[in-house]
Amino acid sequence: MERRALLRIGVAMIVAGAVGWRALPLRDSKLSADSSDASAKGLSDAQTDPATAGDRARDGEATVSREPDSAPAPDPVTDPDRTPDPDPEPAPQHEHEPEPEPAPAPEAAPQHESQPLRVEVICREALGLAAPVGVGVIHTIDRMMLHHTAVALGDNALAPQRLRGHQRYHQQQGWPDIAYHYGVDLRGNLYELRTPDWAGDTFTEYDPAGHLLVVCEGDYDREQPTDAMLQATAEILAYGATVHGADPQRLTGHRDLAATTCPGDHLYARLDELRVEVLRLATAPLTLDLVCGAQAQARLASIEGA
Repeated sequence: MERRALLRIGVAMIVAGAVGWRALPLRDSKLSADSSDASAKGLSDAQTDPATAGDRARDGEATVSREPDSAPAPDPVTDPDRTPDPDPEPAPQHEHEPEPEPAPAPEAAPQHESQPLRVEVICREALGLAAPVGVGVIHTIDRMMLHHTAVALGDNALAPQRLRGHQRYHQQQGWPDIAYHYGVDLRGNLYELRTPDWAGDTFTEYDPAGHLLVVCEGDYDREQPTDAMLQATAEILAYGATVHGADPQRLTGHRDLAATTCPGDHLYARLDELRVEVLRLATAPLTLDLVCGAQAQARLASIEGA
C-alpha cells in the first residue's frame, strides 16, 4: 500500500514537471515574438518617418550602418602603392580594318610670271602738237611735280584741243615747247607732251630743272579730279619713278615750291594718296606704250566725239 502510494505520487510529480517545462518556453517564445514584432515595427517606423528617427536615436537606439559591397579600386594618383604603367601596350589591331591610305598631296598652283603694267600714252604727233621751236635745256630727272592748267575743262571732249592751245601759247612766250612732259584728262587718257630730256618751263620763280612735270587738264580749285584721272596720273608718275629713279615720296605740287595755288585745292588734297599709289605701282614692272598712227587717231576721235 505504501509502495503504490509512493508510485502514484512519483508519477504525478513527473507529469507536473513535464507540463511546467513545456509552458515556460511557450511564454518566452510569445514574449520574444512580440518583442521582435515591436522591434521590427519600430525600425520600420524609423526608416519611414524621418521626423521620429532622430528622437529614437537620441533615446539611445542603435543606428544601422551599411558597409559597402566591395572595397573601391585604388586610385593611381592618391594610392602610393600603385604606379601607372609607363609604357602601356597598344590597343590590338583588327585584321579586317585596313590601314587608311594617305591623302594625295595637293598639286601646286602654276606659277605665272608677273605681267608688266602697260601705261598707254597717245603720242604727240597724233595729238597734233607742232614741232618744238629751238632746243630745250638738257637736264637729269630726280624729282616729280604735279600741275593743273587752271582753266576749267568741264567737257572732257575738249582736252586734246586745250592741250594744243597751251602749246601755242607757251611757244608764243619764247619757250621751245609746251611746258609739261605728260598730260592727263578726266577720263584717264595720257598724252605725250614735251620730251623728258628737256627741263620744263614756268611763269613762277622756281627752277623746273630736274623735275618730271605732269599736268592735269582743268581747274582743280573749282573742279574735282576723277578716279580715272588720279589712277592714270599715278601710273605715269610710277613709270617716271622707275625710269628716272625719282623717289615717289618726294612727289610735290607746284605750290610747294612757288607762290601759286597750282595744282588746285581739290587735287592737292589727294597728293598723299597719289604718293602711296605711285610707290605701290613702282614696285612692279612697267612699260610705256606710245599709241600712234591710226590707232591713236581712233582713240582721239573717240575722246573728242564723246
